[in-house]
Amino acid sequence: MISLVAMGLDGRRRARLDLPGSTDPAIALATLRRGVAEIAAGEAATGGPTRLSLTSSVGPVGTVGLKYRPGTRWTVFASYSISRVDTNLKTDTAGEIRTTHVAFRPQALVVGAGYSF
Repeated sequence: MISLVAMGLDGRRRARLDLPGSTDPAIALATLRRGVAEIAAGEAATGGPTRLSLTSSVGPVGTVGLKYRPGTRWTVFASYSISRVDTNLKTDTAGEIRTTHVAFRPQALVVGAGYSF
């Protein structure tokens, strides 16, 4: 008897197939390949392990700020920054490749105070 066990990419057993001992090895191998392809397709449809990659992004950044000293020991400051990020995202889930363009504009507002001893 020939037993074929197909494992998922997460290491869990997905299927077991027992063939008679007289089965031609080529048929057993073809059966195993078909089972592995079906498992990979099923994991792609349900999520499965995914690889992500992003292209590098270079873009403009702008910052404005001010600093005020209301006394000899105190300092108050504020700044506002904005930038532009444009990149391409590529995902590979069990051979299913998807790409998309991602653009966002992160912003930061910083307000602070300081005291000198």
